[in-house]
Amino acid sequence: MMFVGGSEWRRWDLHVHTPETILNNQFGDWEEYLKTVEAHPDVKVLGVTDYMSIANYSKLKSFKAGGRIGNIDLLIPNIEFRIAPPTDRATAVNIHILVSPDDPQHEREILNALARLDWEYGGRRYSCLPDQLMALGRAFDPKIKEQEEQDGAALRAGVTQFKVDFTRFREWYSAELWLRGNSLIGVSAGADGVSGFRRDGAWAALRDEITRFSQIMFSGRPGEREFWLGIGSPEDRETVTRLGGLKPCVHGSDAHEIGKLFLPDADRFCWIKADPTFEGLKQVLYEPGDRICIGPTPPIYHDQARVIRAIKLSSGRGWFDDISIPLNSGLVSIIGQKGSGKSALAELISFAAGSWHADDAGNFLRRAGIILRISQSNLYGPTIQSLT
Repeated sequence: MMFVGGSEWRRWDLHVHTPETILNNQFGDWEEYLKTVEAHPDVKVLGVTDYMSIANYSKLKSFKAGGRIGNIDLLIPNIEFRIAPPTDRATAVNIHILVSPDDPQHEREILNALARLDWEYGGRRYSCLPDQLMALGRAFDPKIKEQEEQDGAALRAGVTQFKVDFTRFREWYSAELWLRGNSLIGVSAGADGVSGFRRDGAWAALRDEITRFSQIMFSGRPGEREFWLGIGSPEDRETVTRLGGLKPCVHGSDAHEIGKLFLPDADRFCWIKADPTFEGLKQVLYEPGDRICIGPTPPIYHDQARVIRAIKLSSGRGWFDDISIPLNSGLVSIIGQKGSGKSALAELISFAAGSWHADDAGNFLRRAGIILRISQSNLYGPTIQSLT
């Protein structure tokens, strides 16, 4: 899919749970969920999140392939892990892997990688796949009955207990070449993440290493965003530089019930200025301050009444195609190869806007008119039908 208008502000929710999410599932059925997603046309990208699993991502992806949630441009698998050791507040660190869906085999590649992440309990190693996590749950709690297991009790128990040490997790990720080349690492900036460690505490060095490992911070708090963008105090900027450089802050609703879906606290919606693609998401790594906005609305840097949204050409007489060209509100230059029509487009816009000067012998429209032997009263050829 091509987005010919260029990068635009769109609403992304990169932390979205679904029905059947493994922990704290308070959703109803899938039909209610799908209808709620379809009722939010402003949301364009979802980071479909579950704990150590992509099963619900795959399910939502199949619904989309069948014609549902057509308002969503992109689904991104977001695999959430809880990593040991615990923070100073006795909570595990939440680390996310956001995986590109561009590879047609991405689901198989993800499962292959998860099969190689394991954890030892009771002298046996368990991998990070559903059947193995269920086996871990049964080993941890032998009292789980068959009916409870059918309700997901064994899987919940296994996921709750599967907490790989950070060093082991980092080694696993570094060795998974496909996964490492097709994903981004995000970590919570809050109490269930790096803020859960005291900067001068016994786990401060581990906090630093987790931060260096991450590429994206999950946070909607203005103070944390300012800190990770290095726009606070000089000391804060020095700290951020030491920990790997500026980091973009993204946010999501993290809803576990239908009434809170796409409704983060304080209307801290996540707006990203990029094409709704994984490559678009990666652009925030290079412009973390300019391409992300957290708030009720995206930023507006221009007078909306003075923006040209599109230029439509007609009656080109074989010289121009009859086309409509969308223009980005942030357009400041026209880029293209020599002879690709940069000057033509710029002067056609200028002509229609009433700022073109016919007495300039070197301009494009004047030269084109001479070649085509069309008088000035005939607009030198093509008619610019409308500027909207």
